[in-house]
Amino acid sequence: MPDYQAPVREKDVTVLAPFQGQGAYTLLPNALDIAKRPDGSGDFHLGIVRPENPLLPPKPHGMMDFRLQAVFPMEAGLALVRARQAGAVLEQAVFRGGFVQLFPIGEFKDAPLPLFAPMPINFQGLGVARFFCDLDIDSALMVKGMLTANTAPLRAEAHLEVWGVAPRLPLQVNIDPPAFLQYLRSKAGPDGRISRAALAAAFTNAPSEAPWTIQGNMDQVDHAEFAECMADHVRSRFASLALPVQGESSPLLALPDPDQFGAGTFLWDLNQPATTARIVSLGFDPLAAARELVASHGIDAVVSMDTVRKLQTGMVSLAVTANLPGLRQGVLSLGVTAKVSPKMPFRPQQINRTLELPEPGDSGSVQVQLSPREQLAFTYQTFVILQDSGGIHRLQGDDTPHEGEKLDLNIDDFPISFVPVEAADRLLAAGAVSGTLRYNNVHSTFSLTASQPRVALGVPKDASATLEFEFRSTDKAHVLHLGPSPAGATHLDLSSFREYGPQTLEIRCTFVDGAPLLAIDLLPEGVAEAPNNITVMAMTPKSPQKQWTWFASSPFTPGYRYRIHRDESGANPWSDVLSPFEPLLLNSATATEAVSAGGKA
Repeated sequence: MPDYQAPVREKDVTVLAPFQGQGAYTLLPNALDIAKRPDGSGDFHLGIVRPENPLLPPKPHGMMDFRLQAVFPMEAGLALVRARQAGAVLEQAVFRGGFVQLFPIGEFKDAPLPLFAPMPINFQGLGVARFFCDLDIDSALMVKGMLTANTAPLRAEAHLEVWGVAPRLPLQVNIDPPAFLQYLRSKAGPDGRISRAALAAAFTNAPSEAPWTIQGNMDQVDHAEFAECMADHVRSRFASLALPVQGESSPLLALPDPDQFGAGTFLWDLNQPATTARIVSLGFDPLAAARELVASHGIDAVVSMDTVRKLQTGMVSLAVTANLPGLRQGVLSLGVTAKVSPKMPFRPQQINRTLELPEPGDSGSVQVQLSPREQLAFTYQTFVILQDSGGIHRLQGDDTPHEGEKLDLNIDDFPISFVPVEAADRLLAAGAVSGTLRYNNVHSTFSLTASQPRVALGVPKDASATLEFEFRSTDKAHVLHLGPSPAGATHLDLSSFREYGPQTLEIRCTFVDGAPLLAIDLLPEGVAEAPNNITVMAMTPKSPQKQWTWFASSPFTPGYRYRIHRDESGANPWSDVLSPFEPLLLNSATATEAVSAGGKA
């Protein structure tokens, strides 16, 4: 996991080192944008629904649906981590939860309040998330008007949680949970919600008789670091992410009721690792990409107007929407079955309705004939038909009660987990990516291509799965492998391979027989032998070690060649291509002979 102990920052680039130095560095995003569809247009849709008869249900309403794409400065991040650790690899941050909120700009007094309610968002493990929210008809029509206007008095903010390892401090803290939480809630709002800044301040400005005792030397610990570390542990053990109150933008943490915990003494060892979540906040323009699409293709490319026909008495339309990742690999079908129990004496039979949720909309509706004046109440059970090397399997979810004519589903409602995998465009331009998912003694293979750079792999819940990848050059002459590793959200980029990007070679020379100097020529693999591409390194007995850096523009050609430097009268032969991940060891007495033989000296 990423480690919050000492984040690396440079300008607008923030990187987290891996805990205990094992694994990839994690890059935080520096912007958000509307994701692109396969045709390159912005992935934004506004639906407006009206009944055929305005006096009958459903009530006119709208839905705004768009996908967000996190923007990561990959090249700048990779250069930053390679300056710290040769051969380090870089991955994008994974978001576990968060919310999006719209705000008016300037004097926007006529804006309907529902438009600005904070809405949860699920990134489903990668940098693309689907956001959809129901709008009243006034909000929907206002958004439609903004799409054709030159300006839009709206801004948006996203607050996303990234989980990692809390900083460690050489301290131990004793707490009594009820008293401890009672003190923290005294700094919070009436409902127990508190901002991260206020939570940290509760430890910075603690009273002399604070409801905790500290073991260790606080004189050697920065008080601000202590406050942040304690806030991390509170988030880890007690608090949960909460939506802000209407009109506010700061994300909040919800503290539990102290009465839920028994009195006693508990020891927190702040020197031991603990997982926690911190928030990344980013602003974006939610309508910019949609306005571009309207300008080039017209309003109908973004907005749909639907009319609901008049239904018979007792006829109810159940609308189902699922927030699921697209391009589901191995999933032949998924959907939901609604079961409406008999209602005696008017309706003696049970009603069963099954609705498949096809991509990309993952939504649909089904009509249910009830008795007059009967409200729709039912139990629903999701299903998934999964195909792997073991055959075709039908998986069933649990029966869950629900009321109302709208059912919103998410990943947790289905008897399956999704492992999202994607590859960057520049990686797919350099070669072909294929992968294998393994679980329960079966496997599923997949490919990532320029036309389909991402998939969501279906895995039965509670299955222990692994992922492995093969990256083959376009000429099929070179192959790189990753894994197997525990299956999780994976973004593959050139930076996923240590062979790509800035490379650093340690050169060491042993001088014997009084040799005063040894000079060598160095040439990156795959680079033309031209004077401008050759680096000359000279070592002496007083300076026997050198460091050479170069940039490997392809992960398939990360190596180098070297030769003993000569003047213009002649040139020594080049060595074989050598690995950049092993030091170059030279000996002044045998260098020439070793190079002639094509090996190390």
